[in-house]
Amino acid sequence: MRWSWMIMFCLWQAGIAGALERFVAQDGQAPEWPYTNWSSAASNIQDALNVASNGDTVWVGDGVYYAPTNAYTNANSTNVVYLTKALTLRSLNGPDAAIINGGGSNRCVYMYLPTDACLYGPAIIDGLTLTNGLAFHSGAGIYMSGQTTGTGIVQNCTIAGNVLQLESAASYSGGAGLYIYNTTFIPVISNCLVRGNRTIPGSQGSASGAGSWMRSNGLVVDCVFVENNSAGGSGGMYFSSPWTTVDRCIIISNTCVVSGSGAYNHGGGGELRNSLIAYNSGSYSVYGYNGLRMFNCTVISNSLGVYARSTVTSGDVRNNIMQSMAISAGAVITGYNNCLPSIPTIGEWNDTLVTTNNPAYIGFVDAAAGDYRLRPDAPCVNAGVNQPDWLAGAQDLDRRRRIDRFSGAADIGCYEHTPAGLMFQIR
Repeated sequence: MRWSWMIMFCLWQAGIAGALERFVAQDGQAPEWPYTNWSSAASNIQDALNVASNGDTVWVGDGVYYAPTNAYTNANSTNVVYLTKALTLRSLNGPDAAIINGGGSNRCVYMYLPTDACLYGPAIIDGLTLTNGLAFHSGAGIYMSGQTTGTGIVQNCTIAGNVLQLESAASYSGGAGLYIYNTTFIPVISNCLVRGNRTIPGSQGSASGAGSWMRSNGLVVDCVFVENNSAGGSGGMYFSSPWTTVDRCIIISNTCVVSGSGAYNHGGGGELRNSLIAYNSGSYSVYGYNGLRMFNCTVISNSLGVYARSTVTSGDVRNNIMQSMAISAGAVITGYNNCLPSIPTIGEWNDTLVTTNNPAYIGFVDAAAGDYRLRPDAPCVNAGVNQPDWLAGAQDLDRRRRIDRFSGAADIGCYEHTPAGLMFQIR
């Protein structure tokens, strides 16, 4: 895809000569500019970022970091961290040890990559906790944006307990935990926990996307969205770009008032793949507007199932286990090899596996305990259609290959069953 080669180019460029390391700590050290070792490390993250250059790495030692006296204010919020360079901000000992705390009154991180910085590579945030942030427009945990085809990477982070209270009227606002804006900006969000973020009513109503709100291209992969709550739409995640891919994510126990308690796809082409959507409540667990594209997902044990509404772009729904699916009048949704109680009366459906949706019949290992992997005798094993093309190199939620070498077929749902025991191939 378009974002993949750009990311590789940016990572190559990030290895430019002359990059330095800067350090931030709370060990009682004597901070001394330019903060190039632990003994003279900055006492707040912003000081180190201000002196750092594109390509540098800023190491963050253990501790809790609040808004400094030189904090930047923009987008209707004061930011604990204001990052506008193509550098790496990385914790020394992981997200449990290094915490950016908004103090209940500030945004945790604002990332904006201008055109000149894009020449040096991506901006990377690695291994930090972003918590207790507050914003009045968008992105209480982190606000990400950039010019041209810049790349922002957030990996191995915890984004939790942030609040968005909508006090500023805007066409595009939302994302208590994570907000990404600008269709040319290319984010990659990987191996992150997005938990317990909230949108609450303000003077301008209630924003959508308690966990995340993405209006950009890019990739969300191997992330967990859990216990996020929206007073508007979309409890877990909201994405509205045709080139957004959500892959191998666990989206559970989120709530919202309007639509898409687990995921809201509004954009005609964004894809939801290999993901588990379960225990979400308050509205349809997956809501697709203008082109729901969902492949090899398991949507089960939610208060409501999947809803597809499309007035412009056709939808494509393949190889999913769904507790139910509703389609609005006038929508065109093509379904292949899905497991659901009954075939929808609107749209085109082909070779659909129909069940009573009894968990025992579907063949879950232990649905009561939340284990939605497939038993060897499950009718969903090897019953998927091997399309679209990405399935050939894809992995399931457990990172097993989607098309195994023995059957040559994909399973239905987010988990691929792997035969136990020793197997031989005789030619």
